[in-house]
Amino acid sequence: MATLSFLHSQLFVTPPIPTHDFTNQVILITGANRGLGLEAARHLVRLNAAKVILAVRSVAGGEEARKELEMSTGRHGAIEVYELDMASHESVQVFVSQIESSLDRLDMVLLNAGIYTQDFVLKDGYESTLTVNVINTFLLAILLLPKLRRSAEVTKSTPCISVVASDRHVMNNLPEWRESSSFALLSDPKKADMNQRYYVSKLLQILLARAMAARIIPEQGSAGPWVVLNSLTPGYCSSGLLSNAHGLTKFAFWVLAKATARKPEVGARTLVGAISKGVEGHGKYLNDGEIDENSLSPFVRSEEGKLAQDKMWAELMGILETVKPGIQELLISTKAWEALSPCLPSRTPDLDYWWALTGTHLAIMLEAGGYSIEKQYEALIFHYHWVVPYMGPAPTADGRLKWKSLLGVEGSPIEYSWKWNTPTSKPDVRFTMEAINEFTGGPLDPLNQDASRRMLHRISEAVSSVDLTWVNHFFATLYDHDQSKYVAEAAAGAHFTTTIMTALEFLPKGLNLKTYFIPRRLGQTSGQIPLAQWDESLAKLDPDNAAKAAVYEFLDGNHEGKLLSPFMLAVDDVIPAKSRLKFYFQTPHTSFASVREIMTLGGKIQVPEDQLNDLRTLIAAVTGLDTDFPEEEEVPCAPEYNPSAKDNFVELPILLQGYLYYFDIAPGATLPNIKFYTPVRRYGRDDLSLAHGTMSWMKSHGRGEYCDRYLSMLQALSPHRPLDQGKGMQTYVSCLFRKNGELDITSYIGPEAFAPTRLANGHGQLNGAKKATRRRSNS
Repeated sequence: MATLSFLHSQLFVTPPIPTHDFTNQVILITGANRGLGLEAARHLVRLNAAKVILAVRSVAGGEEARKELEMSTGRHGAIEVYELDMASHESVQVFVSQIESSLDRLDMVLLNAGIYTQDFVLKDGYESTLTVNVINTFLLAILLLPKLRRSAEVTKSTPCISVVASDRHVMNNLPEWRESSSFALLSDPKKADMNQRYYVSKLLQILLARAMAARIIPEQGSAGPWVVLNSLTPGYCSSGLLSNAHGLTKFAFWVLAKATARKPEVGARTLVGAISKGVEGHGKYLNDGEIDENSLSPFVRSEEGKLAQDKMWAELMGILETVKPGIQELLISTKAWEALSPCLPSRTPDLDYWWALTGTHLAIMLEAGGYSIEKQYEALIFHYHWVVPYMGPAPTADGRLKWKSLLGVEGSPIEYSWKWNTPTSKPDVRFTMEAINEFTGGPLDPLNQDASRRMLHRISEAVSSVDLTWVNHFFATLYDHDQSKYVAEAAAGAHFTTTIMTALEFLPKGLNLKTYFIPRRLGQTSGQIPLAQWDESLAKLDPDNAAKAAVYEFLDGNHEGKLLSPFMLAVDDVIPAKSRLKFYFQTPHTSFASVREIMTLGGKIQVPEDQLNDLRTLIAAVTGLDTDFPEEEEVPCAPEYNPSAKDNFVELPILLQGYLYYFDIAPGATLPNIKFYTPVRRYGRDDLSLAHGTMSWMKSHGRGEYCDRYLSMLQALSPHRPLDQGKGMQTYVSCLFRKNGELDITSYIGPEAFAPTRLANGHGQLNGAKKATRRRSNS
């Protein structure tokens, strides 16, 4: 079928001569001094492009091409020649710097440069075909995104990147994609099949172009992506590209060219058509100048192909992060961050560090969640003024921390969450943080509560909806207040860790705050206080609480309830009449039979079987289990994934295993609402597989609208490692049954802020604290 389609296209289809008007536009073409690139440039000059950039390896060759184009078109001054060696990472970056500084605008990019060789040669650490056709092609594409976006903002145009691939991608199905390091395997001289290498590179171009298109998050409110990206085949053309073939291969190409090849001018029409296709072409594959997804190979369109696409993208990002640290941040357009960060003054090195790190993270998440630009500004400014000042000292150069928080297994004091969209709602972005200041962990504040209290007090004075009545109650009743005795315990070897956390939810109706309490009493030898001490505090609020009584009955009389261990409590920071009262427990059991028993409170809460089945399939999706995994069996536990977790969770080791639940026992309720948490950092697979599992479940339940944004967001939050190489970015997945039959599902994300790989590679500051803010003048 592919052969017949190819022959029909080559022999019976002639792409139309392009007529699109490119007046005022600046267009860049790689590999532009001969063949398809040269002929595309000729069309574009004829079609009134204001400027055509010939990006070429040989400036002399480029100048010859420029003169020939000017002579043939009669236009002078519209063509410029820039040096670009696509076999060199350094050359690509220098070229982009030149484009940034010398061009007022950039509207279109034709990534046409490519090589065909049967000789194995390494370039910048990888086989040369991969380096030129794939790695540096996408390095260039991503590095040009900021220039294209800024141009679009000024000119109100729709910029486009088109990757010139080939219909010959059908010749290979990339079996290497299943290997842990596919690019390394393909660059092994003992294993490389150079007869297939060109086809592999063209298949990778298509897969990666589709992956990148899915990750270019559009500007909020726009009709399409801020930058269009597509791939195309020009058909088989007599361009001279295959002149490096050997022996019978060269003869076969010669015969094929004589019988079917298009002239370069005809093939170049498809290049011009691709960049003029507009938003409808985003993420698409073009054949004969028109969108034609059906001409893609069955592998590309298959589920396996989609998995290969994301896996190879993750691996490519790992490679490009070593070339250009922080490059993944360029994929998501965070206009709010770009506008705000230069205007907000630098403060101290510690504050600048946290603003650069968490401010960028928050901006990425808000944009991915589809928040309006006004809501993005609101959240970021609030974060800058009210949260960042309480995030404590930055890690030292060697990674040492003043205080290790329980929010991150490596001690980072922040965890993000993404409440998934429903068929009728957008995602909600939230984060939980532990406030830290100069007194944290010292004689004045051994439990680290001063910073949280100061922050909450300041916010309550500024935000009228914040009420700390219940917060103050639990501060008073869940802890002892003789600091000197806590100091003495610390001196005797006691291990103190997180006791207070604050969550901030950025909701459509406004900001919502929650406070979490993990009790630590004097003389406490384990990480948890007994239930009786919890009840002393709770009973003072509502001694006749029916929901609490139902929970206690379950804890006392049910076989699953008896295994539940209380460890934390949370309240909404609003007036008590409107607050939830969430009591958190851990169980060592992970069978779905246990989940069913707890979520129904031993049968007291009627939950439709459809909802229970949805939860069961969700657990299977995020843990990699078969959907028919026996209900009575425990979920297999993965080996410890982070050595630092054991030391950091010495007070609460239960948080590293089993399942978690909360029971909302707010006064007035007769039965609790119950929320389930699976710690996917322990029971799930690598982060990419976990994301795929979650997204697959969402799509199958009509909730897939934000899946691509979610995956793009994760990639941008993880510049220090590919998602398929490790786990821990996604920490929990939670589920709450709603009365309308839907499931409230939330993914929790640990940024691994203090991971050695992030700190070692300079990703702790992302774009860099010095670049994130502008210092006030001292004059």
